[in-house]
Amino acid sequence: MPAVQKKITLNCAPVTAFDVFINKMSDWWPMEIHSISAGANTLPANLIVERARDGRIVEVDSDGNTHLWGSFETYQAPSRVIIAWHVGEPASRSTYIEVVFGMETNGTTSVVLTHGGWEALGDDAEQKRADYDSGWDFVFGECYFNACKAVDKAVKKPKAPERPTEEPKKKSGKSRFSSLSEALHLVH
Repeated sequence: MPAVQKKITLNCAPVTAFDVFINKMSDWWPMEIHSISAGANTLPANLIVERARDGRIVEVDSDGNTHLWGSFETYQAPSRVIIAWHVGEPASRSTYIEVVFGMETNGTTSVVLTHGGWEALGDDAEQKRADYDSGWDFVFGECYFNACKAVDKAVKKPKAPERPTEEPKKKSGKSRFSSLSEALHLVH
């Protein structure tokens, strides 16, 4: 069964795209509809992403129970991750998600998400693949894309010039030193 593949193009550096994907996942992931807690009509209390090889992605529900979504099989910051993905499933039914972050020649960043390994899901594979195909359009193509766009916009926002906190002193034309040697003494 073919993998699901999604590609987006961003106007930020690959390191920024990686940072948003990994370090800000709990901000952009639509947990109100795509989480284990959502199935129980509640919001998760937290989403923990352990940033390392063998690191886990763990949902913490409102009762403090943890739910393992997956773990990093490969963690190559800031260019690539592979996640053994099994939200609500035992690890023996893991699919895989590979996300690659790359700089394009025009200065944009391409992020490619590939979700495969459907065979691990047995009879559920075809339906799960179809669900994730449309789900990634929203989660990755809209939520993650918009989070990167917001970060890029915030970075490029021009800063307002700082205003002096006190009025500058008017120059009288006279030096506060009586001689050049007195001024040089302060410099050394």
